[in-house]
Amino acid sequence: MQYGSSGKAAKAAQTQLKVYGYSLTVDGRFGSNTKSAAVAFQKNHHVQVDGVIGPETWRALFGTR
Repeated sequence: MQYGSSGKAAKAAQTQLKVYGYSLTVDGRFGSNTKSAAVAFQKNHHVQVDGVIGPETWRALFGTR
């Protein structure tokens, strides 16, 4: 999932990013605030920093790494 994506998966990722304390609106749209939060999360959790929520980031978000 990347910038411009929308839907239930985007909303789930946003919800988890909020659980980790990142400031963004949970609206199901992967916009610039979601991308910034994803990049910060990736840096803080030592996963590939690309602003894309791929399998590795998804596992880290949900604690399954």
